[in-house]
Amino acid sequence: HDGNNSRIHDTGTGGLIIQGDAQINLQSASNENYIECVSNGAVTVYHDNSAKLQTKSDGVDILGELQSDSLDVDGTSNLGGTLTVSSGNLVMHSGGRIFTGNGGNAVNPMIANGSDENTGIAFPAADTLLIAAGGETAARFNGGGSSQLYYDNVQKLETTSGGVSVTGSLIASTNVEAQNNMHVSDNKKYLAGNANDLQIYH
Repeated sequence: HDGNNSRIHDTGTGGLIIQGDAQINLQSASNENYIECVSNGAVTVYHDNSAKLQTKSDGVDILGELQSDSLDVDGTSNLGGTLTVSSGNLVMHSGGRIFTGNGGNAVNPMIANGSDENTGIAFPAADTLLIAAGGETAARFNGGGSSQLYYDNVQKLETTSGGVSVTGSLIASTNVEAQNNMHVSDNKKYLAGNANDLQIYH
């Protein structure tokens, strides 16, 4: 004791080794744990007698919140809760990707608009992307297949191997130019004029 503090002071050759057969604890005078070291087991670091960091066979458990000025993850990161970016940006470098679900193939993973789970980008099946708004489908894109656009959750336009299919009327603000034949089914008409005064049909 130096008059102010009690000290363990090693001045010999080599390091200072503290050994315990089963467990070593650093504690306060009231038996609050600071550090607990278990033989063949975990090392646990405490705050106010509450465990906050614990080693394990495959790494470390953080029991609470981790605050860091920077974080460099070289391997895979598994997140069981929510990742919140309160300020700044989430930046991916060239070649980086975001996978949703189990390897990107889970059923119905979604990138939502805040807490609104009815609006966002969903992946309902492999090679399929869906854009939803207010719980209704706005657009759907199928890899190697069609793309569809919706109005009020009803499909109105779909790409096909031969072109585009429109459900309902097609209104153009300028001319419509056909570079090939235009086909009309039997008993259907070409109509022109405000009163449909020009009719061509077969």
